[in-house]
This record gives sequence, C-alpha cells and structure tokens, in this order.
Amino acid sequence: MKPLRTIRHILSLLAVLLIFVSCTKQELPAAGQKKTVVFSSSAVKKGQFKTTVLSPDYAIIGLGDRTFKVPVYSLSGSVYTTAIKLDPGNYKLTRFILMNAGSSATDSTDDVPVYALPEAGSDYAAFVSRPAGFSFNVGSLEKKDIPVEVLLFNPVDYQKFGFGFSVLPHTTIRQQFLAGKFFPADLQAYTGSLYQSRANGLQPGMPAVFRIDVYRNGQFVKSYS
Repeated sequence: MKPLRTIRHILSLLAVLLIFVSCTKQELPAAGQKKTVVFSSSAVKKGQFKTTVLSPDYAIIGLGDRTFKVPVYSLSGSVYTTAIKLDPGNYKLTRFILMNAGSSATDSTDDVPVYALPEAGSDYAAFVSRPAGFSFNVGSLEKKDIPVEVLLFNPVDYQKFGFGFSVLPHTTIRQQFLAGKFFPADLQAYTGSLYQSRANGLQPGMPAVFRIDVYRNGQFVKSYS
C-alpha cells in the first residue's frame, strides 16, 4: 500500500505543477504581440501669438524612419492620440506635430500645423523638457502613455522649431501692388506722425501708410507695412 500511496502523491504533485505552468503560459504575451501606445500632449506657453488657435484633428508622429498619421481627441486640456500598435522594444520620437485638417478631411493640401514639438538643438528646444529625439521603451506587459510637450506653431518660426520648409502648408504666392493717397481733414492732427516724417512732410494727398496682416485659415502668418 505504501508504494501506491507514494505514486498517488507524485501524480498529485505533477497535476499541480501542470496547472501552474499552464497559468504561467497564459499570463505571458505571445511572441511578437504588439502593444498599445498613446501620446498625450499639453501646450506650453511661449510668448504671445496674434492668432486664432485652430483645433488639431490629427497627429504626425515620427518614430525613427517610420511615420504615423493618427486622429486625436481633446480631454481635460490635453490632446491625446488614438492608440497605435508597436512591438515591445526601444523607440525614438523624431517628430510630433498636431495638424488641423483644413476644409476637407480627404484633401491635405490646406492642412496646417497647430502645435509642434521642437527638435533637439533648435531655438525653441529650451521651452520644453524633452524635445524631439528622446527615446522611450515599450514593455511587454503594459499600455504605454508617452507625454509630449508642444508649442503653438507659427509658420514664420518653422526654423526655430528645427524644421525644414517641407513642414509648411502648400502656399500659392501672388503679387499685388497696392497704392493709395490720404487726404486728412486736419493736417495738424498728424503732427509727429509717420506722415510728417516722410520726405515731403505733411501735405494734402499724402501717400497712405498702412499695414497688411496675413492670415491663413484663421491663423496669423505675418504683417507687412
């Protein structure tokens, strides 16, 4: 009877061991299983911009030599990307730009950058804690949330972000000459003004002094005077 009892004891231990191994295998991810990664961005204030801020519709995310275009949504003052799937491993964020889709979601020719992460070494890199070029790790058992600080993007400052001109929206340039004369009712009211500093001073029918503010899709671009 003793050998039989020993055999039963061994079989019981084997059964427990098999159950433990089975549970352990179920908890481990399958090889090559992709993980969910979300980027959350918060805007950092830097100076004052004379602009109407457009709402971002999607994000351009550069990870090494790969580029993703993903929709975004706003929640509690931050902008979140929809999830992308990545294999566990190390990645480098090389570009992060929040874009407005313009007048059409299917036509990207009038899409404009709204916020962007400056690149490392650029003039604006000092305004964020981690400029573009930082690395992060995607683990095998986690959902990853990557925080990104962005600055309000102004097209005239694209080089200060470290970008090339290719990031700018397509623009059709047209030339238009404007001229006008100003006939003030009271010349003395303009004493000390720009009109008095002109070559001929204050006089009836002076060349008009004016300024042109250029906007694109409601976003301020540049002033000319």
